[in-house]
Amino acid sequence: MSLVAFYDEEPLEACGEKLTLAIDFSTIDVIEHIAGEQGGIVQFPNVVAMLYADPPPLSVSGKVLWALLRRHHEDVSLDQAAGLMFSEHGNRVAQAMLTLINRAMNLGKAKDKNPPRRRGASKTS
Repeated sequence: MSLVAFYDEEPLEACGEKLTLAIDFSTIDVIEHIAGEQGGIVQFPNVVAMLYADPPPLSVSGKVLWALLRRHHEDVSLDQAAGLMFSEHGNRVAQAMLTLINRAMNLGKAKDKNPPRRRGASKTS
């Protein structure tokens, strides 16, 4: 058996910087803890749901962005991550975050509206 580690990244260019957002299990752990600082751990699926709220809570979005930046940009502070969110590149940053999370967690895959026809004998015959 060959196990593959849970890891994914998404490149992002914003504010004249080439950034790399990265997600692994440690990132999820950090997100759950910092998103729930006042009331304990917040489960990651709940954090993802908050990111899709209209509008998403700014504090949650900023904490998720900061956590996604940590692996490759450990010197970025939480306030700098928030500054990136509030820059003219905010929409691109949000899109990169959601793209990475959706891909890494296998979320958002829509069912094929026109699935291929079944072939062969039916199970009832």
